[in-house]
Amino acid sequence: MTVAADPDVALRRDDGGARPTASMHAAFRGPSSFTATHLVWLLALTLLAAFLRLYKLGEWSFWVDEAHTFRDATSDFAQFQQSHVVRYPLSFLLLRAMLWFLPSTSEGWLRLPFAFFGIATVPALAFVARGIVGRPAALLAATLLALSPWHIYWSQNCRSYAMVCFLAVLAMGAFYEASRRHSLLLGATTVLLTVLAGACHPSAYLLLGAYLAFWTLSRLLSTGSAKADAVRTPLEKWLPWLILGAIVAMAPIIVSGIGYFARAKPGFSFLHLLQTTVYFVRAPMIVAAIGGFLWLLHRGEHAAFFLACWIVAPLVVLSIPMFAVTAQYAFYTLPAFCLLAGAALRGFVSHITEQTRLARLMRAVPLGILAADALGYNVLYFQAQHGDRPNWRAARDWIDRRGDAQGFVLTTNGPSMCYYLDPEHMLPNESTVVKQIVAFKPDDPDEPWMAEDPAGYLDTYVERCRSEGKTLYVVLTEPELHQMDPTGRFEHHLRATFRQVLRLPVWTGPKDMEVFVYELPPAATGGR
Repeated sequence: MTVAADPDVALRRDDGGARPTASMHAAFRGPSSFTATHLVWLLALTLLAAFLRLYKLGEWSFWVDEAHTFRDATSDFAQFQQSHVVRYPLSFLLLRAMLWFLPSTSEGWLRLPFAFFGIATVPALAFVARGIVGRPAALLAATLLALSPWHIYWSQNCRSYAMVCFLAVLAMGAFYEASRRHSLLLGATTVLLTVLAGACHPSAYLLLGAYLAFWTLSRLLSTGSAKADAVRTPLEKWLPWLILGAIVAMAPIIVSGIGYFARAKPGFSFLHLLQTTVYFVRAPMIVAAIGGFLWLLHRGEHAAFFLACWIVAPLVVLSIPMFAVTAQYAFYTLPAFCLLAGAALRGFVSHITEQTRLARLMRAVPLGILAADALGYNVLYFQAQHGDRPNWRAARDWIDRRGDAQGFVLTTNGPSMCYYLDPEHMLPNESTVVKQIVAFKPDDPDEPWMAEDPAGYLDTYVERCRSEGKTLYVVLTEPELHQMDPTGRFEHHLRATFRQVLRLPVWTGPKDMEVFVYELPPAATGGR
C-alpha cells in the first residue's frame, strides 16, 4: 500500500507492477539508466537496424520523388532558391554538402545519408522512451521500429522523412521531459527541434498541435489538484506562447506549403488516408498500440495521453479536406505506435509471473506475432517487391541494350527516366531524350495537350519522331496513366499503334507498380 500511495515511486518501477492512480498530474515516469545488459541488447538492435537499412540500398530504382530530390540537390543554386523546396531546404542542403564527399550519385550513395538517420532513430527512441514507458518497453519499442517495413522503406529513400522521424523522436522526448521537469529550457528545445524537422518537411509542424493538445489535456486532468494549483511554473506560463509563436513565425511557410500541395495534389480522400495508415503501420501494430494505450491508462500514466496526442493530432489535421494525402505525411507518428505496442507487450508479460517453460513461451507470443508480421513483409520487400518501387532502371537498361542513339522516351515518370537516361536535363521540359506525359494544359501553345485529344496527343509525338528519324518508346505505369487519361483513349491508341516489348511486374499490396515499355514498330518509322 505504501508504494501504491506514491505514484511517482510506483511509476518508476520497470516490472509493470504499478497500480493505477487517481491523480494524473503526478503520473510522470522518471528516466532510468540502462544496465549493461540493456545496452548490449540495444547495440544488437542497432546493428540489426543498420543491416536492414543498408541491405540492397542501391538496388532499388529511383521513384519519382527520389528523382526530384536528385534534381533539387544538383540544380544550380539560383534555380534551387526559386523552387518550392526552398520552404523546407534542410535535407536538400545536407545532400548538396555531401555530394562533395560521396564517390558517385548512384542510388545507394544518395540514399546513404537518410539511411543513417533511419538507423540512428532506433537507439534514439530507446533512450528517449526510458522516461516515457520504462526500460523494457522502450527496448521492445526499439525492436519493433528496427523491424518495421515502413521505417525500412523510408530509411532506404532519398527523401527527408527519415530525418523528420529522427528529429520528431528527439522533439517529443524533449517535450515529455519538459512537462515532467517543468523546464522552460527543454520546452524551447522542443520548439527548436520541431522547427528543424519542419525545415526537412512541412508536415512536421503538425507536431505543434500535438504539444498543445497534450498540454491542454494534462492541465485539464490535473485541475483541482492541490499540487497542480500550487505550482505555476515558467513552462506552464510560457509554453503555449512558445508554441503559438512558432506557429505564427512559420505561418507563411505553412500556408504557402498548403497552397502548393493543394495545387499539386488535388483530390482529398479520407478513406485513402485511413487505408494507407493501416497498411503501412500494420494492423497488428495498431491493435497492440490500442492495448498499450489502455494499459497505460489503467496505470494512470501521462504517457497514455502523450502518445495518443503524438498520433492523433497530426492525423486529425491531415483529415481536413485540403489536398490528397497519404500516411507518409504522418510517418513520424510510427515511433508512438511502437511505444504503445511496447507498453502493451510489457503489460502482457507482467501478468504472467510463473517461470515455467509454457509461461516463458506465452510471454513471447505477442512479440512473435508482431515480429512475424514485420519480417514476412520484409521478405517480400527485399525479395519480390523491388523495394516497393517500380523498376524504372530495368526499363532504362532495356532501352540502352537497343543501342539506339536516336531513341526518344514518352513516359508517365519524367523525373526518374531523366535520372536514368538524361540526368543533365532534369528540369521539366528540358530533356532532349525524355518527355513527361502531362494531363494539364502546357504554357507553350505549340505543345500538345492530352485532355483535348488523348489519341492525337500520342500521334503528335509519333509524327515528330518520324520526321526527326527517331525511335519512340513509351514507358509507363498504368495507374498513373489512368489518372492522366481516365477515358482510356490514350491507352487504346497506344496498344493499337505500338507493340509492348517489356513488362516489369511489381506489386505492393493492392497497388500496381508494373512498368510497361512500348516501342513504335520499325515499319512505322521507315525501318532501320
